[in-house]
Amino acid sequence: MTKAILAATLLAVGMPAVAANVDQANGTASDGTYSWEYWNDKKDDGAIWPNWKLVFTPELDATPANVAFNYSLKKGDVEVKAGAAKTSGTSTTQATAYTGPITDLEDGDYTMYTTVTLIKAGTTDPIITTFTNNFTYETVEQEYNFTFNHTEVIDGTTVTINYEFVEDNGKEIPADATYAVRLGIIGPGDKTADTRTGSIVFDQGLNPNTTYHVYTNNPSVTIDGVRYVAKAPEFDITTGAAAVDPDDYSFTFAHTETVTENSLTVNYDFVEASGKEIPADAVYAVQLGFTGDGIANTDKTADTKSGAITLDNLLSGTTYTVWTNSPSVTINGKKYVAAVDANYTVTTKKAEGDAPTISLVVTEPTATGKTTGTLKYAITTDSPDVEGVKYHIYAVTEGDVKLGEIAETTELNGTLELTNLKNLAVTNIWVKAQGTLPNGQTTNEAQYPGEAQGWTGLSIDTSSFAGDDNVIMPSISITASNATYTGFENGEACGTVDYEVNLSSTKGFQSLKIYVVTNAFGNGDKVLAQLDATTDLAGTLNMAGLKPGAKNELWVKATITLTDGQVSDEVVYPGAAQGWTGLEIAVPAIEVALDAIDADNNEPVEYFNLQGVRVANPANGLYIRRQGNKVSKIRL
Repeated sequence: MTKAILAATLLAVGMPAVAANVDQANGTASDGTYSWEYWNDKKDDGAIWPNWKLVFTPELDATPANVAFNYSLKKGDVEVKAGAAKTSGTSTTQATAYTGPITDLEDGDYTMYTTVTLIKAGTTDPIITTFTNNFTYETVEQEYNFTFNHTEVIDGTTVTINYEFVEDNGKEIPADATYAVRLGIIGPGDKTADTRTGSIVFDQGLNPNTTYHVYTNNPSVTIDGVRYVAKAPEFDITTGAAAVDPDDYSFTFAHTETVTENSLTVNYDFVEASGKEIPADAVYAVQLGFTGDGIANTDKTADTKSGAITLDNLLSGTTYTVWTNSPSVTINGKKYVAAVDANYTVTTKKAEGDAPTISLVVTEPTATGKTTGTLKYAITTDSPDVEGVKYHIYAVTEGDVKLGEIAETTELNGTLELTNLKNLAVTNIWVKAQGTLPNGQTTNEAQYPGEAQGWTGLSIDTSSFAGDDNVIMPSISITASNATYTGFENGEACGTVDYEVNLSSTKGFQSLKIYVVTNAFGNGDKVLAQLDATTDLAGTLNMAGLKPGAKNELWVKATITLTDGQVSDEVVYPGAAQGWTGLEIAVPAIEVALDAIDADNNEPVEYFNLQGVRVANPANGLYIRRQGNKVSKIRL
């Protein structure tokens, strides 16, 4: 489907935007342990929802300790969106994730940079791989454009959302237009309405003095069978204080912590703040959650007014996060949620003789040549009084290629010399440090940037050292179109497809290798046409060997060679195999049958319909005419 047809189709169903060429990213991790896929869902409001999937090859022995997806969306060199994707599932065979909708984009070309980090079960070393894919975002004019306006009235824990659909093009809305509103809050759930203006009330299930996120869920107006989704960003609300009944109770959840080298105890007590006596039959509910190194996400519960909750088998000198999940007291059937601290951290005591814990900060690196540079680092330690610690500092890039190293130093601050950088290009960098004590103990391995799975953009660009005699590999994109079936020649089904390869620079370009394949035969890719050393960046590929009687899906692939011998990575259209965008040829089966007919030229004339069925008395229409070994199409 061409972009124009796609745009027309989206317009017909009321979508305001088109995101083209999005389904075209895949690859393999630098260590070869997993493959990676990217795809995209386009919602009714035109929003882009990026999705990712890892497929582990071979299957992992255990569910990974961590899989993380971080993304950066750029328009040219300007970052417009960035964040960590929400993970929706992990197993030993695959991990999937998604991020929220990317909306309010300007028209233009975008690049999505995705960093995938895998930490296998039982290990701490991350496998980090970064992938990119490009897409184009275009707005589409609509007959109607709507905005979903709203105001909120908050009375304690009752929230009233007053709404109105506003037509932005100044057009009059027909009286028979139908409206669909669905607002959702986690807890109370969804509520709906079907009028142009109105109010939706949430009066149950909300806690006092609490912020909630409201999901607008694509409010829409349907006119003459076309659904128009209104612009309606999600928003937050904050409830007020609960209405006070003279007979009500007010509780505070008080707590203190007792820590050892390997355990954490939370001592708690429900305190009645209004001075009322608590009935003996009051029911208590406590739920505390803990996360940190050495434990999985862990919840523990209790049901007494005061008590203690203990977590054992912790790591010494380690920080753990504690959160409370609405501790409550129920009296005469009414539930009172106690006021409680937000999430807080507790650090266990450090065991005697434990190695220090270190962290690492790195400044922006500086390029010093075509493949060289420097960066400054600073190590911090929680035990600066420990003497004789020797540090090993080194830098790596994708594939754990080492860029620079200081094998042994006692200095906490220094400069690391970098080599093996990408020639006149951008190199992503991770810096690592680890200390060794005189007794042979080692510290943790610190890494920068940040968490192993949180790529924050430490890189170095040496392209400023390019001279007139330097050749830099340009960025490459490829498109293909006009896939056309041309008939049978020499017993093979043939066709053509147009291609165009775009280079950010043609400096040093020597030749293009381009070829087209299909998987219609079901036993891997079959090459249908190939040019090994052409200088034409646009042209037509003449295909032979298409599968008759089948839809032949096509992929066009290309690499370029520069005058200095550099060969580019392979680019593919349409995108990745799982990002199918419609480049295909349907080959009729009848041509094979007729091509195999070997008849005498003196035989009488016979007619067949396009399905290959013989017709004794053809009427007006298109037919296949056979006379002896001559076959042609004819309109009667």
